[in-house]
Amino acid sequence: PGGGWIVGGEFTQVNGVGRGRLVKLRADGTVDAAFTASANGSVWALAAAGGTVYVGGEFTSVNSTTRNRLARIDAATGALDATFVPSMTGGSSPAVCALLVSGTRLIVGGTFTSASGTAHQNLAALDATSGAFVATFTGEADGRVAALTVAGTDLVAAGEFDNIGGLARRGVARLDTTTGAAAA
Repeated sequence: PGGGWIVGGEFTQVNGVGRGRLVKLRADGTVDAAFTASANGSVWALAAAGGTVYVGGEFTSVNSTTRNRLARIDAATGALDATFVPSMTGGSSPAVCALLVSGTRLIVGGTFTSASGTAHQNLAALDATSGAFVATFTGEADGRVAALTVAGTDLVAAGEFDNIGGLARRGVARLDTTTGAAAA
């Protein structure tokens, strides 16, 4: 977004320039100095929607502001969106591993037991604008959700689970994008 690539990971330096696990690279591979986002822990997932980038990982702050494993930043500057304050918590090692923007929703996969204050395990839908938990998305997984994509009108999830969306599905499953229910 915005004429470059936003990259996340575990790094603290890119091309000799100090960066805290988030960087924007220009088309020529140089670091975009105008983009100043940083996270205090690993960044495992990114999803772009217009001029916005959703960031997920193992961090507890972005740009020195508390954000529990999920944040939204400006694609051009890296500025943190102060109005988007969801929290993915719980479990022995909570993390956001996968993100997917689907219409007005942000689908979140990872290792967590609470999504924006609601008990929900490893897969959740949030309102993409407010970060509020979407209660009509009931899909949950009994293990880590590591990847999300859309195939036609279905949500496809992959990870280390044996049950997801209410049915036994080992490692990969096709789900209803609206409800999170596993396809029969």
